[in-house]
Amino acid sequence: YVQLPLTTDYASAKMYVDEIETSLTSNQGTALSNALIRSQQVFLDKKAVHAVILFSDVEDHQGDLDSIVNVYQTEKTALSILAIGTSDGGLIPNNPDRQELGYKQDENGKAIVSKMNLSLVKDLAQQTNAQLLISKNSYPNIALLMQEIKQMKRVKSTFEEMEVQENRYQIPLILALICFLLFGV
Repeated sequence: YVQLPLTTDYASAKMYVDEIETSLTSNQGTALSNALIRSQQVFLDKKAVHAVILFSDVEDHQGDLDSIVNVYQTEKTALSILAIGTSDGGLIPNNPDRQELGYKQDENGKAIVSKMNLSLVKDLAQQTNAQLLISKNSYPNIALLMQEIKQMKRVKSTFEEMEVQENRYQIPLILALICFLLFGV
């Protein structure tokens, strides 16, 4: 689902990003097709240039990459991928801030290991002509990704603000009140 609608309100965007938690979704796991196709659907202006940035471990549990490739080639949307993780994987903590609370387990009690699917992310990037940055660090250096984003073709948007000088709602209100009183007589 869309957590944050497209906006130029950076304060609002920062507030939404700060509120993102993995517990917000009922279905755990990565559904790349659904996420990338849904992100394409939020663009209202079909003539403008669009860009989507994917931050993920790219461990796809859905497996329908053909639909992603078709949508991104047809709509000419720029895709940038920041893949975080390793092929060996790592345990998923129940609470990232308090690792003493243990790690997530499947229904059999076995610890869940999240692994990056390196071949999948490379294949996705190649087929969609995406910019790809792979990092093993929890806090990667995204300077190269940001540089690529800054070089993308941009569309200028304008913001206009209007100020109401005087409200004149009193005149129709008085006429409506007179009509109401005359109707009652």
